[in-house]
Amino acid sequence: MEEQTSDVKKLRGAKKTQRFYALAALGAFLVLIVVVSLLTISHKNHTKATPVAEVSITNKGFEPSTLVVKKGTEIVWTNSDSALHQVVANPYPTGKDLPRLKSEILNNNQTYSYLTSQTGSFGYHDQIKPTINGTIVVKK
Repeated sequence: MEEQTSDVKKLRGAKKTQRFYALAALGAFLVLIVVVSLLTISHKNHTKATPVAEVSITNKGFEPSTLVVKKGTEIVWTNSDSALHQVVANPYPTGKDLPRLKSEILNNNQTYSYLTSQTGSFGYHDQIKPTINGTIVVKK
């Protein structure tokens, strides 16, 4: 009889241990879910969409001809003309003021994007029709 009592006590002790570990595992899992959720929410709040500014290229020139944007803005030029155009930084013909500001030759409805990375005022032109000029003013 004493052996049975001892076995029952051992069994009860084992069940208590199992419950303890099960509750501990459940608690750890719930903490993990909360941490992952908070990190996801925090990341979403800190992820900002890149601002975009648009310039249309027409037979009359760049519209708008002067564009004021914040640093980090993506500028998208769209050729809205039937003629070919090429966006290039000044000075003509080298484009050395902003060497990365140089599109391919754009057909009708083609676009070119440039991400602003430095502040200042920058002139640009149409390499094919150099009398067409524009200015980008990039602020902080």
